[in-house]
Amino acid sequence: DVDMKKRKRSGPRRAIILGIASLFLIGVVQSLFQRSFLDSSLEAAIKALQLEDDATLHEEKTLVAIIGNLRGGEPAWRSLKTNVLDVNRADLALMIGATPGRYRRASLFRLAKYKWPIQEFDDWADAVDLIFHGDQSWRSRFYATAPRGSKIFGGIRYVNTSANESNAAKYPGSVGIQMMLRYFLARKIQQFNLTREYDRFVITRADHFYLCAHNVSQMELSHLWIPEGEHFRGYTDRHLVVGKDHVLQALDIFPQLFQN
Repeated sequence: DVDMKKRKRSGPRRAIILGIASLFLIGVVQSLFQRSFLDSSLEAAIKALQLEDDATLHEEKTLVAIIGNLRGGEPAWRSLKTNVLDVNRADLALMIGATPGRYRRASLFRLAKYKWPIQEFDDWADAVDLIFHGDQSWRSRFYATAPRGSKIFGGIRYVNTSANESNAAKYPGSVGIQMMLRYFLARKIQQFNLTREYDRFVITRADHFYLCAHNVSQMELSHLWIPEGEHFRGYTDRHLVVGKDHVLQALDIFPQLFQN
């Protein structure tokens, strides 16, 4: 009887103790679970921030370079801003000749990060001299071998002609001028070490009208990208997208031509 009474009195105590122990264990488990959950959530958030920082650090940068003369007008330049510069978050460089009065306040001047005015030559053979640091010895072989009418030398005067003579005394077209503008652009890229700042270069002219977004980010850096059409038995020089590893070689066509 005494044992039975003791057991009856100790039963509620055990239940209370077991209940307290159970609550304690439940609290410990919940605490561990919450800590584990918080730790994993914090770790995931840190990784996400690291990935975002890495993406920002490695975001490809683009430089759009306009070469030649200003033409096309504000409608074309607004399309350039909206569908090229803004779409690619690109910087703008201007390598242009004499600006007509009507374009002195062109919006392109406000948009441009780099402004590189260029000298215009009556005889672009004088510009080619700069490839050879002023040496004109290249001319004798050139005049002896370059066929008259060859459009790749457009802008260079025929031998023994002067500025007093008409453009008929020059190689036809303006390809030679375009090639020298590319040469000058390559020197600026080297001078300012822009292949370290930009991953991709768009070499173009001022009078294109962009009807839709021209997103160049998906164009592989190992390729040279040019538009379809207007090849005229060659490759168009109107627009070029090229990566930093190939931009100087793509621009330096005349030095390779004349030196080899």
